[in-house]
Amino acid sequence: MNLNHLKIFIFVCKYSSITQASKELNMKQPQVSYAIKELERELNTCLFFRVSRRLEITDNGNKLFNLAMRLFDQYAEMELAMKSSDEETIITVGASITLGKHFLPIYIRKFNKIYPNVHVNLIIDTNENITSMVLNKKLSLAFVDTNIDEPKLEVEQYHKDKIVAICHKDHPLSKKSSLSLLDLSNEDLLLRTKGNGDREAINQAFQALGTTYHAVLENDIGVLLLNATANNLGISLLPKNIAYDYANKNETKILNIDELLLDRYFSSIHLKGVELSDVLQSFNSVSISQDNWLFIQKRD
Repeated sequence: MNLNHLKIFIFVCKYSSITQASKELNMKQPQVSYAIKELERELNTCLFFRVSRRLEITDNGNKLFNLAMRLFDQYAEMELAMKSSDEETIITVGASITLGKHFLPIYIRKFNKIYPNVHVNLIIDTNENITSMVLNKKLSLAFVDTNIDEPKLEVEQYHKDKIVAICHKDHPLSKKSSLSLLDLSNEDLLLRTKGNGDREAINQAFQALGTTYHAVLENDIGVLLLNATANNLGISLLPKNIAYDYANKNETKILNIDELLLDRYFSSIHLKGVELSDVLQSFNSVSISQDNWLFIQKRD
């Protein structure tokens, strides 16, 4: 079985789209379609159904996806483990509030399985402050959840995230399949505090549309906002990953927001022209490879 075809298959699963997978892989659409057809021919099974303009994975496709993820995960572990050191080491990395609270602990746990003698010191702050620390050489490596255009930084985007709306099951907007920001402009919103990457993206999106919003509760703890939503106190705006992991499906409904302005990337950043140490390079490799399994979400 062609490993490159499996990699392409994983990206098609991730985006439920041949077109988007082609863009992310920097390949032509016919090449991606050919790889999927070859896998289906070789395995003598259907991996996707076409539903409108999207692809829906089949049961056999799900089985292959889970096996492929484990295969690539083990391959990455094997490659990194061969480079591991027995020396006791301390490294310091930075992270934005959302990544630091929800994702870096996952990265560190995975990293420590491969490098048990490396202690990771984590600094959590706003995207702006973390970026400033890297620019001022107070941090060598950091992870942010905002779209950055800074010529002095090496920016490696590794995961695409989207802000979604979560409302109570009895809320009038719950009957919609998706929302626009204009739908939300007059609603009571439950948001992260200012300086958080989620809030920055929301601010920029509303400003770009020339409209305002009404925040009735601000807190950086996503579960608190979701609990408030479950009690019908307002509509939460949170990253899709967090919403699917923590939202109470019995009391709430998750709705996509149409505007692409709320798409944002997780990125690792470091100064251009400054080479990372071997152990920091390894931590970065382990961390950005987590995207292989972070995007596996519970499906409705």
